[in-house]
Amino acid sequence: MALHHVGQSRARPLARGREAVAYGKVGLDLETAHTPDQATAITVREAVLSLPDRLRVTVLLHYFADLTVAQVAAQLGKSEGAVKRDLWEARGKLAVILEGAR
Repeated sequence: MALHHVGQSRARPLARGREAVAYGKVGLDLETAHTPDQATAITVREAVLSLPDRLRVTVLLHYFADLTVAQVAAQLGKSEGAVKRDLWEARGKLAVILEGAR
């Protein structure tokens, strides 16, 4: 399932601090994300939004904004290893959440 089609609801504000700065730097417009299968998009959006801030921001920057691991690390002030760990953890959590949504 492609996470780059994920949008974000206005009900959930952007993370504060470095994460909020990172969103602005890459110019994410999460409100305009569209996909042909709206039900799937809503399910994926809800799953991503349910992630802890640390994981959600990393997923959105890497998959939605198409930043490389190195670019995400630079934006968030983390090591590449920390970004890879966060992506691995997020994919595991998303798999569990989305499997339960079937």
